[in-house]
Amino acid sequence: MTSTATELFLEAFVDSDSPSADQLLLTALRSTGMSQKIPLPSLIALLSTCRSFRELAKEQSTLLFKVLDLSPLRAPEEFFSQGITSRAEFSRLREVKIQFADLLFDEHLSLLPKSVTHLSLDACHSLTDKGVKSVAQRIGRSLLHFSIYWNSNVTDAAAVSLSVRCSSLTSLSLSGCQKVSSNGVLALASRCRKLQRLNLTRLPLVADLGLSTILQANPHISELRLYADSQFTSAPITVAATVCSTLALVDLTGLSLVDDAALVALGQSCKRLHEA
Repeated sequence: MTSTATELFLEAFVDSDSPSADQLLLTALRSTGMSQKIPLPSLIALLSTCRSFRELAKEQSTLLFKVLDLSPLRAPEEFFSQGITSRAEFSRLREVKIQFADLLFDEHLSLLPKSVTHLSLDACHSLTDKGVKSVAQRIGRSLLHFSIYWNSNVTDAAAVSLSVRCSSLTSLSLSGCQKVSSNGVLALASRCRKLQRLNLTRLPLVADLGLSTILQANPHISELRLYADSQFTSAPITVAATVCSTLALVDLTGLSLVDDAALVALGQSCKRLHEA
């Protein structure tokens, strides 16, 4: 069943008080697998009005609410402000993705389900260091992936919060957070030592020392993105070649100060680069 057809089907039941219609909906969702393809606005409406859907949610919570992409919503902040995050159906939520939501504020993040392990808050321009600190305090060491691409409010204080509370991170993107400097990256290097994917794209305040240190602390990095970081020289790239033998993807676009010797060292030491 297509997404459009699914929405039309659901709309026929959302406002119905008929027990037979309620039961028909439950049967259809169980038998067709449609429960995993429900658009979020319809999902919220169903949770609010259909007793049978709430019954199904309890049965299949690990399937229904493991991954939630709020990006298509016109007002994703309502997921937090209307108290939806506290519903039992979201108690096993693992991944939340929100993009380009300027009305998502720091206080909303204090309502995230504590079960979340993967969180993307890309281009949510109203968020600040306080919001990142809320994430770190609420989720802590359970957080494995965090991305906050293109945020001009985020500073070294956010990096420190992640370092102190989220030492289990395996994937981190601070791409475009141009107020993050070497100090923030050094703080991350001091406690975050399980990173496998690191995106420091467009961070002009991070110097060679900061990059070299976080690479030395995380020898199992397989993906490193440094796009448009023209300040970096060959020094940290040589460090990557020396300690990060599992590198499979490296973006050095715009790094004109990196010489051929460093690139040759990468190619010789990081055999997986040839497979990418």
